[in-house]
Amino acid sequence: MNMTFLLPSSVFLLMVCSMLLTRIKDIKTLWNLTMLAVVGETILIGSLFFAGLDGISIHLPLFSDFGIGFSVNGLGLLFCLIACVLWLISTIQSFEYFQHHNKHLSRYYASILMTLAGCIGVFLANDLFTLFIFFELMSFTSYLWVAHNQDDQSITASNVYLAFVVIGGLVMLFGLFILSAIGGDLTIANLTSTFGSYKDDSLLYIGCGMLFFGFGAKAGVFMLHDWLPLAYTASPAPASGLLSGLLSKTGLYGIIIVTVKILPHSTNWAIFVLILGMFNMLVGAGLAFMSSDLKRTLAFSSISQIGFILWGIALMSLLGEHNTIAAYGTVMHMINHSFIKILLFSCAGIMFQNTQSLNLNDLQGFGKNKPWLKAVFGIGAVSLMGIPLFSGYISKTLLHEAMVEYMHLFAPESAFYKCSEMLFLIAGGFTFAYMLKLFICLFVKNPNKKQTQTHYVTQKTKIALTAVCVILVLIGIVPNTMVHAVGGFTANFMDAHILESNVAYFSWVNLKGGFTSIIIGLFIYFVIVKTTTCTQEKGYIELWNPNWTIIHLVYRPILGAPNFICTFFARLADVLVDIVVFVLNRLFFKSVAVPKTFLDGKHIDDSKARTTIHITYSLAYSLLLFGVGFIFTLIYLLVS
Repeated sequence: MNMTFLLPSSVFLLMVCSMLLTRIKDIKTLWNLTMLAVVGETILIGSLFFAGLDGISIHLPLFSDFGIGFSVNGLGLLFCLIACVLWLISTIQSFEYFQHHNKHLSRYYASILMTLAGCIGVFLANDLFTLFIFFELMSFTSYLWVAHNQDDQSITASNVYLAFVVIGGLVMLFGLFILSAIGGDLTIANLTSTFGSYKDDSLLYIGCGMLFFGFGAKAGVFMLHDWLPLAYTASPAPASGLLSGLLSKTGLYGIIIVTVKILPHSTNWAIFVLILGMFNMLVGAGLAFMSSDLKRTLAFSSISQIGFILWGIALMSLLGEHNTIAAYGTVMHMINHSFIKILLFSCAGIMFQNTQSLNLNDLQGFGKNKPWLKAVFGIGAVSLMGIPLFSGYISKTLLHEAMVEYMHLFAPESAFYKCSEMLFLIAGGFTFAYMLKLFICLFVKNPNKKQTQTHYVTQKTKIALTAVCVILVLIGIVPNTMVHAVGGFTANFMDAHILESNVAYFSWVNLKGGFTSIIIGLFIYFVIVKTTTCTQEKGYIELWNPNWTIIHLVYRPILGAPNFICTFFARLADVLVDIVVFVLNRLFFKSVAVPKTFLDGKHIDDSKARTTIHITYSLAYSLLLFGVGFIFTLIYLLVS
């Protein structure tokens, strides 16, 4: 039976459902229809997953020679299924979360389905142009999550998010034009053969660098990560879990394509990715333990965990034909991070629903007498820490062993790689420290405020999050069964061999790395965290300074000079026009009033505050208009 029609159906049916939701106002109907659409999508993707259709494709000639193409590969299909599971969990929690915040829900649920359609389109894309179209669709619709509350915090966060989305998309598009000019064929399955003969072409590296910029902006790669803590904190908790758990994986999926398919075994490129991964690990982890906001801490944690995944992607390239352990570890850590973050952000949402705060001083002791919440958050925390018998330990062990294997085979005396291994373990220690800080604050210490809630979570949310906990525990208890199943399904796309033998995860050689990170984490917590960020006298202290961001330290100073020059010439042009109007007025139109700016100098609006607000908001509006114009330009290019 030909099932290729399921590929476009899985995307376009969601888009139709999304548009229908915009006409519905009843909250319960909105939620029911969204759940129905997500369940239907899960069944559809599940049928593709279990039918064994790896390699099938379909081309829709909608735009002249380009068209839109869909195909099935192991990694993409796996993350389509994970996306559906995460969307189910998020939608289940959304009904409870928005019971007391029921504004703009038609828009919210419509964007939920449209963003899922974009994600599925990315993971099922047959070529890079199709991937780009759905990547941009997903980026613009998820913007509505960040701006949902429409307060000062969400507007600021959405401005920054939109700036990264628009600039990243434009850079990625130019990269695609360069790659298309070099090789012509951008079908993902053919990229290795298409660009194999251009491996020393500097133009190829420029094109790949532009793609990396666009994908890295979505993934939260170092220097492109500033939007994450702002967006994750400002957006509703169910959406924050999706931003961290799944949307970041679309960027990492693109980076895998660039690294494994276009530049396979390029040492220089792999080292570049490895160094960025180390920056992500350390910067994200360091900022996480400095924050006193629960969702911001989890956002910084995501930056750090993305660094672990970048580390694995780099090692896949460095190890070449020996990359099996690295490939399996990379995929497993992507899966673990997806489930862990939907779990932790959902717990943060539950706490916010009941306290209307995310500050650790307000949340202290919230879960002390709530055994279910303590168990669920605890399983997510120890999984992220890399504690043996939980999922995070398995993927981190594989990633660590990949570095050990590389040093053994290719660089036994390299100080650089030995230092990299130590930084990997230190980053794991920081993860242990900040998650221990959160757990002790939320579930061990006595509450600062009297807790009166008896019913703090619905049964549906309990069932959904408990199911995620079961997955994380199963991966930790029977790792070889889970790793072999997942790795075998994705090995072909990752250009890796099938792992023939079992890994001795609980041998002393492998346990030693995990215990090293635990010891480092205990030292960081008791020596640094306890004396700086959570003192007995002052409580939990916010050490993170928003002025320390890359935006304030790097981007704004760089853009400041051109901005000053442009402002100067714009002002000069304004004055010149006023002079012309003044002359024409005196010579021909004496009844016309003399320009106020020319007579009185700089005009000052009486409503200064409102002018400031308009200027601030106009950035997002301008970028949005630019994005719309950019989409029409792309359609014109495709048609013509």
